[in-house]
Amino acid sequence: MLKELNITKLALEAIAEVSRKEELTEYYKSLILEAEENIDYGYLDEALMKFDELIDFFPNIELVKLLKALVLIMQKKHNQSNESIMSIEIMELDTFESSYFYFIKGCNYFYTGNYKESLKNSDKAVVYDKKFYLAFLIRGLANAESGNHKQAISDFKKALKENFQKDAIKANLAYSYLHNKHI
Repeated sequence: MLKELNITKLALEAIAEVSRKEELTEYYKSLILEAEENIDYGYLDEALMKFDELIDFFPNIELVKLLKALVLIMQKKHNQSNESIMSIEIMELDTFESSYFYFIKGCNYFYTGNYKESLKNSDKAVVYDKKFYLAFLIRGLANAESGNHKQAISDFKKALKENFQKDAIKANLAYSYLHNKHI
């Protein structure tokens, strides 16, 4: 089964959101744009340095911490990703940020083999954003790994509606269909 997610697009969407935060000066908006370029070119360590600099100056902008966690997921540093969001106060997040927070937790739990927690957090992510295709995809993967192939099929179909990573989703959908037939 394919378990890799391409979350670059998701990180870039979040960067666009954080750059709209009015508290940021032009200098710090330029740091965000540099981080975006670094992510685009695959220079993830450099992007992390930009996010760390932003966090040092703006510790209350939780979305920057979420961006850092996304980059750490891209680097397959799931424990570090979880650590980077531990200080986030969930009650302070808006709907957009909350969906990312739970998606990140769902990814980290999935990639560390805790499928039950991955499902729980992916469920919360889609509560905040009913069209969060990557949350449906990670939830589908966790369901498939847990043997819940009917639910995985449903999740993969929802993820397919968004038309992103179509080939990977179809492969996972086929995998779950095959396993569901043998149950």
